[in-house]
Amino acid sequence: MIEVKTADAALAAAVAGFDVIQAEKFSPAEIAALVKRMASMAYTRARPIIAAAGGVNAANAAAYAQAGADVLVTSSPYLAKPRDVQVQIAATEADRPRARLGPRKDAIAPALT
Repeated sequence: MIEVKTADAALAAAVAGFDVIQAEKFSPAEIAALVKRMASMAYTRARPIIAAAGGVNAANAAAYAQAGADVLVTSSPYLAKPRDVQVQIAATEADRPRARLGPRKDAIAPALT
């Protein structure tokens, strides 16, 4: 993974073989242009994953996703207002005891002769 601040640096990183390119402070339009430009390049392997970072928040996350970003990097959950969260733990069908097949513990073992 490499962090880049310009489209030219992102393209150079793609040519160099980086598998994840974190685009710092790109706008959704810049991400769209970068993805389009990378799609037109010939790769010997898959196109690098584009991670949009810096300025991504709840208000613009959909725009980044629609622009073609594969990953959204944000710290906004740490800055959000606290919310009341309730967690309930309950047994699932997989957790319930099952009938066990096999010899009964009180069965008499056959005599060995």
